[in-house]
Amino acid sequence: MSENPNEPVIFVSDETSERPHIMDGQHRIAALKAVFGDTDQSEGAAPSHQPGEKTEQN
Repeated sequence: MSENPNEPVIFVSDETSERPHIMDGQHRIAALKAVFGDTDQSEGAAPSHQPGEKTEQN
């Protein structure tokens, strides 16, 4: 049962290694949906508040 904490680590690495360019954006939206409850996507706040986009500062 020592490999329990290693399971999630490999899962994330496997997905990011498959398509890092797509995961870059999809990963952020998926994380927001899990935190907000998959309700912010309808409002469009997730893609609007992109930390890497720097749209607010511009």
